[in-house]
Amino acid sequence: MKCATTTTIFDLPTKSSQSYVSVIKSVTESNLIDMKNIPFLLLSFLFLLHACGQKDPTDDAVLIRIKNTSTFNYENIYVNSGGGENNYGNLAAGETSAYMEFASAYRYAYVRLEVNGQTALLQPIDYVGETLLENGKYTYELSTNGTSSFLDLEFKED
Repeated sequence: MKCATTTTIFDLPTKSSQSYVSVIKSVTESNLIDMKNIPFLLLSFLFLLHACGQKDPTDDAVLIRIKNTSTFNYENIYVNSGGGENNYGNLAAGETSAYMEFASAYRYAYVRLEVNGQTALLQPIDYVGETLLENGKYTYELSTNGTSSFLDLEFKED
């Protein structure tokens, strides 16, 4: 397909004595921008400007999800990070939950859940010597053998 004009944006006059109006007129006369498309272009520009200004939710929060790495279904999953608490509900074997927000958290937390009708726990003694997590996304991978009341937690930074 052959263009009707060979004028490019780089061919536009660049002298400082020309006004912006004459530059816009030159662009529109050279068919680089069709006047019918100006509202669409303006809305697109405003949308992009707005979208670029959006902050990532991980900028202001610690987000933690739970991954069930066992072969057992988990029910009533409760996590207390020392800086907030959340109920994650139920997770089938191999499933991963949605992220939930905590004001602060550590690489491990108090976790309580049910496996085969029995309560399983991960009970931290304290967080002495631990450093709070920076804002971002993390995963607590939880496993159990299904017969003990203890949980294993593997921490992952996403």
